[in-house]
Amino acid sequence: MQLPPELQHALERELETISSDELQRASGELTATYRIPGNRKLSPISSQAQRLAYTAVRMPATYAAAHQVLSELKLRHPAVPIFSMLDLGAGPGTASWAASRLFPEIKQVMLVELESGLIELGKKLVMKVNLPFDLNWVQQDLLRLETTCHDLVVLSYVIGELAPDDLPRLIQSAWKMTAGALAVIEPGTPAGYQRIITTRDLLIKAGANLAAPCPHVRECPMLNLPGQWCHFAARVERTSIHRRIKCGTLGHEDEKFSYVIFSRNPSSLAAARIVRHPLKHAGHVELQLCAQEGMKAETVSRKQKHLYRLARDVKWGDSWPPSLIMRSSDQSGTTEGQ
Repeated sequence: MQLPPELQHALERELETISSDELQRASGELTATYRIPGNRKLSPISSQAQRLAYTAVRMPATYAAAHQVLSELKLRHPAVPIFSMLDLGAGPGTASWAASRLFPEIKQVMLVELESGLIELGKKLVMKVNLPFDLNWVQQDLLRLETTCHDLVVLSYVIGELAPDDLPRLIQSAWKMTAGALAVIEPGTPAGYQRIITTRDLLIKAGANLAAPCPHVRECPMLNLPGQWCHFAARVERTSIHRRIKCGTLGHEDEKFSYVIFSRNPSSLAAARIVRHPLKHAGHVELQLCAQEGMKAETVSRKQKHLYRLARDVKWGDSWPPSLIMRSSDQSGTTEGQ
């Protein structure tokens, strides 16, 4: 996964205003700040160099995660149009870029961000590209936001910046502003997973319809498995400047993330979800699944011709089997064709 070419070109033009050495230093400063235990400062970014370093390093990764999550939303609601979007904690607009590639019918996007420098950077990137929809940037504290409903509301890598007591308040507010679907994405760490679980519990209690990734609305079975948490990965192709800033040698990295999607309408849930990299051997494939009955392992052999062909192509995070779904309102465990 890469940024759209026009966005990558616009970002590279902005990065040309700062030397590679300065971007490397700024990236190191941000990394050190984010690793401070208990640090909940809304934005540790304090300079233009840090802002550009953050965008160069994190924008491709968060774009890949958002694209993968919103692709799942489109799979679960293929016939539901998304005409308007609310991007909460938008940063430079990363999630909105991902949505624009998946939902070409979008006409209006509201991007809410408190950090004025990120808003200005987002505006500069957009100015270099002709987008087929209207953008409305709002500098606002998310906890004080009042706006109309939108077909799609996204909270991408933002709830971890809140104090724990503020999380329920923001989720309740975001759900009130959701006319169609709400997607919440967090880093794929144990702490990020716990925030997603809290969000999941709050929205189930509010009567929202779970859409993904879970195959059921019961308690997450990983809560009772020491050392395990639900997360997925998106492969990100590194550009040359990305490698220089991070002092990396590999041409790619894997962005780990946790997420949950809820909808105003009943959703088609996966019959099961692949929660680890499939192990593909000669003649069989081993799958680790979260299913209706909880965590389970499944081996698909060459003798299971149709399933085996499917298993050879699936990846971590996919539903299983791809052709089976069930309604979020159906607690019986029955499945139906997609």
